[in-house]
This record gives sequence, structure tokens and C-alpha cells, in this order.
Amino acid sequence: MNINVVLIDDNPVTLRHFRRHLEPMAELHVNNEIITCAFHPIQPLFCQDNSEKVDLAATLKEVVRLKPGVAVIDMRLEGDAIDDYSGADLSLKIKEVCNDCCIILVSHYFHEAPRLLDNLEVFRHRVDLMQADYGDEIVKRFTEAVRCHVSAVEFRRLLGTSVAHSTSRAVYLSYAWDAQGSTGLSLEDIVDQIEDSLRRNSYDVKRDRTNLGYGKLISSFMDEIGRGGCIVAVISEKYIFSRFCMDELLKIHRNHDFHQRICPVVLPGAKINDFKHRLECIDHWTKLEGDIEKLFKKIRPGSLSTEELRELHVYRDIAQESGRLLSFIANMNQLTPDTLAKDDFAILRTRINDCLS
Repeated sequence: MNINVVLIDDNPVTLRHFRRHLEPMAELHVNNEIITCAFHPIQPLFCQDNSEKVDLAATLKEVVRLKPGVAVIDMRLEGDAIDDYSGADLSLKIKEVCNDCCIILVSHYFHEAPRLLDNLEVFRHRVDLMQADYGDEIVKRFTEAVRCHVSAVEFRRLLGTSVAHSTSRAVYLSYAWDAQGSTGLSLEDIVDQIEDSLRRNSYDVKRDRTNLGYGKLISSFMDEIGRGGCIVAVISEKYIFSRFCMDELLKIHRNHDFHQRICPVVLPGAKINDFKHRLECIDHWTKLEGDIEKLFKKIRPGSLSTEELRELHVYRDIAQESGRLLSFIANMNQLTPDTLAKDDFAILRTRINDCLS
């Protein structure tokens, strides 16, 4: 098995040190199999309008392109500021897209950081660069991370091809839960019409109301939608102001080929073609994220659960990415729901077939 290892730090000297310690581990034996590691040093990309701020989306795209099995990431990618957790933030984003990638978080400043990172399983492979023998420690953690990655890949193989096949060939419905449209028609009625048409035409339709069983995790179904080969997104005003819907849209975007996998049905109330309305949406999420950040800083470090920390990152991601996503959809050729509904949604089904093929 061949795996890619990304080494991410804003300091090129540190990157060379990482390579010097890890390149002797280019071949490992795991479960009687030779694992060959290719190392890729990456310096984070910075925002065009702020040379001191890491462009997480652009950096994530560069990392994910390599499909890493292991990622060694410095906790502070923006210098030595005490509140810089950009490396930890990037780590969570990588795990969302590359679930089997094992993260090794490194830093000289763990002693200054609150113990929030202890709450997350994703950061269990950590190396304190302040210790004298950090070279030996990083080799040890790297070996553990490779074994974890290999085990995760083997486990997915055991799950069988049918699971991956059903995820890629199914048609998923992404929409805001019941709300009244301007005509008095329930938004879920529109989704019902699309679902009925697709089922009549023998499509494998996946929808939370029918496929999310009682007691099952909503987040798991959202992850499944994010990986789907074709997603019909019924975008309403409620959708663009919904934490769950926008998180779902982000998951779809992060799994690549966004344009080839999404079939947007944009309702008039969403008004995403109106630049001013998109700015109001961005402003809404930015203010909400700011309010949550203020509350977050008042809470004693270590008292938040893993899920609460993830929730914080969801709001942060939506605030940063909502404008870009809505602008992209606004740039796609759109038809009114009434036009799409003609001939039993024939136009929509043609687009779905293109996605699935």
C-alpha cells in the first residue's frame, strides 16, 4: 500500500526537520504488508487581502488533492500568537473530507494552549516540540498514525463495495424542514413532488424523513449526503439561514466535484441571485459566529464536549464559506420550480442522469 504524508508548517526550516526525522520511515511493515510513504511538505496559503491570515479553504484544497493518509500539522500556522489554532482548525477540516487520514498535531506551545484539544479524538497523536527527544516521539507517533490509517482502510474494505456503490448512485434530497412558501405551499410539498417523480422513474432516492431511522444520528446522514454522487438541493430562504442545511451544503462542497454532483432547485424566496441579499446572509452568519465566539471564551477550558467543539467549528465554517457557496450556485443556470416540474420533472431528471454518469 502507498500512502501520502503531508507535512504542514509555515516555517520551511521546521518542515525540513520533519522530513529528516520521518523519511527513514518511508517503508513500514504493517500486518505483513509493506507500506510505502511519500512525503509532501506544504506551507499554508494565505489570504490575498490579509497576508497574516491563513486561507484555510485554499490550503485544504491543496492538501486534499494529495489524498493524505497521515498529516503532520503545526498547531500555529500564522506565527506565534497565543490565540492561533489555525493548524487545529485545518486538522478538523481535513478529517471531515479525508475521514481515514490520521492527524499528528505538533507545537512548541502546547503548554500555553487550553486543554480543549484533549477532548478530541482527532488530536490524540500529539508531539510537543519543546521536549528534548521530540524526534524520537514524532517517529513513534508517525508509526502509530500509519497503523491507524491502514486499519481504517482495511475496515472500509470489509464493509463491502455495495455501501460505496449505493452512496454514489443514490439521489439525495437536501432541503429545509417544513415551512410555508410565499404561495402558501409547504416547501416540503415541493420536495414530496420531486421525490414522487424520481421514485416513479425508478431512482434510488435518499431522504432524511424516510431513510433516517428513529434514534439514528442526523450528523451521520448529513455526512452521507455530503459524499453522495447526486444531491438535489431545494434552496429556500429558510435553507440559507439554517445551520443544518448550510452545514450539509458545505459537506457536499468539500467532497469535490460540487458542480458535477449538485442539482439546485432555487425557490424565489431564497433570492440568492440578489447580491445584497447574499450579503445579508453572510452578515447574519458572521454576527452569529461572533456571538458564539464570545460565549465560548467565557467558558472554562476543558468543560466543552467534543460535539460542542465541533458545533463551534460548524458556525465558523458557515460564516467563512456561505458567501462563496451561494455565489457559486447563483452562477449556475437555474429554472423556476414550475418549469422544472413540467413533464414530470424531465429537465431535472436529465441533470440527475448527468450527475450519476
